Amino acid sequence: MAKNQKKQVSEVEVINVGQIATSGNEQNNETVEDRVQFEIGKFNFVDSEIAKMKEEFKDLEIKGLDDKEGIAKVADALKIVSSKRTGIESKRTELKDFYLNTGRGIDAEAKRIQALIAEVENPLKEKKNAIDLQIKQAKEEEEARLQKVLDDKVQALKDAGIVFDGAFYSIGDSISVDLATINGLDEESFNKLLEAVKKEKGRFDEIERLKELHNERKEQILPFWSFLTSEMHSVDFSQMTDTSFINLFYEAKDAKEKFDKIQADQEAEAEKQIQERKVLNFEKRSFRFEKIGFDLNEFGDVFFMNQSGQILVKKEQLENLPNEDFEKLFDEKSNLKISFDDSAKVVDEAKKKKLQQDAEDKIQAEKDKVFNERLSSRETSFKSLGFTRIEGNLIYEDFKINLEELGAMEESEFGVLFSMATKRKAEIDAQKALAEEVVRLAKLPEFEKVKRYCEEILNIQSPSLNSEEAIKEFNLLFGEIKRSVEKTLSNLKTI
Repeated sequence: MAKNQKKQVSEVEVINVGQIATSGNEQNNETVEDRVQFEIGKFNFVDSEIAKMKEEFKDLEIKGLDDKEGIAKVADALKIVSSKRTGIESKRTELKDFYLNTGRGIDAEAKRIQALIAEVENPLKEKKNAIDLQIKQAKEEEEARLQKVLDDKVQALKDAGIVFDGAFYSIGDSISVDLATINGLDEESFNKLLEAVKKEKGRFDEIERLKELHNERKEQILPFWSFLTSEMHSVDFSQMTDTSFINLFYEAKDAKEKFDKIQADQEAEAEKQIQERKVLNFEKRSFRFEKIGFDLNEFGDVFFMNQSGQILVKKEQLENLPNEDFEKLFDEKSNLKISFDDSAKVVDEAKKKKLQQDAEDKIQAEKDKVFNERLSSRETSFKSLGFTRIEGNLIYEDFKINLEELGAMEESEFGVLFSMATKRKAEIDAQKALAEEVVRLAKLPEFEKVKRYCEEILNIQSPSLNSEEAIKEFNLLFGEIKRSVEKTLSNLKTI
C-alpha cells in the first residue's frame, strides 16, 4: 500500500493547472457533503449494524474466574468488534490518500506559478514603494514644518502669559482662543493677538503686584490689627504711599505697646493678689490641719498616717479651694482622722509595742546613720586640715578633738570648733614657719642678714605729713638713709 501511495504522489506532481481546473469543473454541481457521503459509503458499514452489535453483546457478563463460558463469549465478541474497528481505519486511510496527494500537487503547482509572477511583480513593487516613501517623507516634513510654526506660536503666547486650561488658551476674560484658531492666523493677525496677550499680562501683573503689596503690608500690620480704626480694616493698603503706611504702622504699634503694658501691669497685679491669697490660704488652712494632728511634707501637702491608713490633702487644695469647699474638705478629713484614731486603738497592744519598737529602732538606726555620715563628713573636713585619727581622737600637734563629741555636736558648734581648729592650725603652722624662718635666717651669710634688715628699714611705712617743710626734711632724711644703706651693702660685698 505504501508503494502505491508514493507512485500516486509522483504522478500528481506533473499535473498542470489546466488539468486541475478541468477536474474541478466536472464536479461543480457536487457539494462537499455529497462527496463525503459518497466516499464513506465505501466503508460498507451502517449504523444499524453497530446497533445490532450493541444489542447482541450488551448482556454478556463474566461471573468470575471459573466462568469459562462467559470469558469465551466476551473474547469472541471483542474479536468481532475489534475487527470491525480496524477494518474501518484501514478503509479511512485508503480513501483519504487520494485527496491528500491531490492537495499536495495543487500546492506545488501554485507555488511554481506564484514564483514566476513574483519575478514580474517585485520590481514594480520596489519602484512603487520607493516613490511612496518619498511622498510620505515629503508629507511628514511639511507636517513637521507646520507643527513647528504652530508650536512656535503657542510658545510665544505662553511666554507672553497665556495659559492653557485643557481646551482653550486664555488670559483674563477678554482673550480665549483654541489651537485651531491659532493655527489659522496669518502673521499679522497673530502678532496682534500676541501684543494683546502681552498687554493683558502686564495689566494682570500690575494687579497682582498691588495685591501682593496689599497683602504684604496687611501682614506687617496684622499684629496690631485691633488697634486700627474700623474704617482702616477695609482699606486697600496698596493705594497708600510708603510714608502714609509707615506712619499708620507705627501709630498702631505704639498703641499696642501702651495697651500691652497696661494689660501686663494689670495681669501682674492680679497674679500678685492671687499668689498672696494662695499664701494666706495655705498658712491658715495648713495650720488648722496641723492643730488636729496633721503633718506637713516637703511638697507642702498636709498628711496624717497611722496603722489604719493615710490621709493626704494636696497643697493645691489648700491654696485654691473656695472657702465653702475647703470647709467641707476639712470636715471630711477631720472625721476620717477621728475614724483612723478610733480604729488604731483596737489594735493588739503587743503589735503596737512591736511597731513602736520597730519605729524606735528605725529612728535610732537613722540617727546612727545620720551620726556616722555627719561624723565621717566632719572627720574628712578635719583631715583636710592635716588632723590625724588616733584612738578615738583627731589630733594636730597639741590640738585634740574627741570623735564622739564631734559627731554629737550641733552644726553651729561644729562651725565654731572647725573655725577654732583652722585658726589654731594656722597659728601652729605660722609658729613652725617662723621657727623655720629663724633657723633659715640664722644660716644666712652676714651680707644677706644685713641686706634683709636694710630692706625692712626701707619698707617701713612713711609718716603722713602736711607741711611742705616737714615733707622736704623727711625726703632729705630718707635720701640719706637710702644712700647709707647702699654704701653699707656695697662695703659688705667687698668683705
